[in-house]
Amino acid sequence: MERPDLDICDWLKDFLSSGPREASEVRAMARAAGYTRGEIKEGKQILQIKTTNNWTKTQPATEWYWSLP
Repeated sequence: MERPDLDICDWLKDFLSSGPREASEVRAMARAAGYTRGEIKEGKQILQIKTTNNWTKTQPATEWYWSLP
């Protein structure tokens, strides 16, 4: 798949604009759009993407989510 005319920061802002998304989905969709692992990581740092999980006192975290700050 060809890379869109968006840099990774613009792509992440657009992808996360509707709310938190599961981290593995974000990475998979970004890779499908043509972004490298390094670009995804850099975009996450630049935008200060929040990472949360579904941890509870009785259940360990099984899912991680990314969201805009």
